[in-house]
Amino acid sequence: MHYPHPLIALDTETGDTLPSHGALLSIAANLWLPDNKLVWGYSRYILPAEGKIIHPAAAAKNGYSPERWAELNAVPLQDAMEDFEVWLKSSYDAHPTTRLLAHNAGFDKAFLEEAAAMTGIELPIRHAWRCSMDKFGTLVDRGILPEGTLKLERLAKLSGHHQHDIHTAYEDADLCYHGYLWLLQQEANHYAQQTTKN
Repeated sequence: MHYPHPLIALDTETGDTLPSHGALLSIAANLWLPDNKLVWGYSRYILPAEGKIIHPAAAAKNGYSPERWAELNAVPLQDAMEDFEVWLKSSYDAHPTTRLLAHNAGFDKAFLEEAAAMTGIELPIRHAWRCSMDKFGTLVDRGILPEGTLKLERLAKLSGHHQHDIHTAYEDADLCYHGYLWLLQQEANHYAQQTTKN
């Protein structure tokens, strides 16, 4: 399956589910061309911003600890967002029809918007977001896929991949991309079969 436009598949790891409370702990994004070629990627671990929390459940999920983030060369939020702004702009300049993709896109978009507001960065985030969770739910609702959780872990398994117990933004962005293409293929297969029946 090929998506007709370049896609930036991205993911964030955070300290809580609410952008107003939780720290943005990492950002990762990969730019894929329609021929499924990975052009370049972005990945940063981020030091928790002052006043933001890291819930123990979130730390257990993404492996956060001050010591581990120091080993991973985590940078201040300001630096990470400035770097991300440059990366996004260069991606859009090179490929103007690029779409953004995330699993539960509203969650990642909200954290990026909060971080942008905190740092005074104006990210070139297009309105053309695609959400693999939304597509997953649509196919379940239509009976194309069986009922079950819409989590990325399940999508990864269905599409022949594996999500590790400790999540990283880079791995989850990759799983999101491949899972989304798998969903599109299942949808295409379904409608091809319907056409044949008719």
